[in-house]
Amino acid sequence: MISLGIDIGSKNIGIAISRSGMVVEPVGVWPALPQDKFFTRLAALTKKEKVERIVVGSNKSASKKQKTAWQKFAEKIYAATSVPVSEIEEDFSTEEAKVRTKSKNRAAHEDATAAQIILERFLEEL
Repeated sequence: MISLGIDIGSKNIGIAISRSGMVVEPVGVWPALPQDKFFTRLAALTKKEKVERIVVGSNKSASKKQKTAWQKFAEKIYAATSVPVSEIEEDFSTEEAKVRTKSKNRAAHEDATAAQIILERFLEEL
């Protein structure tokens, strides 16, 4: 099953993909705004890759307002792609991504690596 992992941020959104089994690779980091452009790119990627599931990281310690915003964003992902959206706890995925990412452009890759970690965690729970 082809799956996408998404690490939602206010400025950037990390994307990772698993084309088969447990191997997950970062796709990239896309600007969060404008949202319509993000959703257009996401829809194109899901169609091109024949994505069957999207996994979005969420934070259990988030405020009610943040959780509501996450839920609305997840609904928009589904509306743009028609791909089922699952949620998984993303605690410390950014911190783990910082440890894994050692390049000069670490900040540019951290969000994609965090998305990779989110998707790996989800697949491990299956």
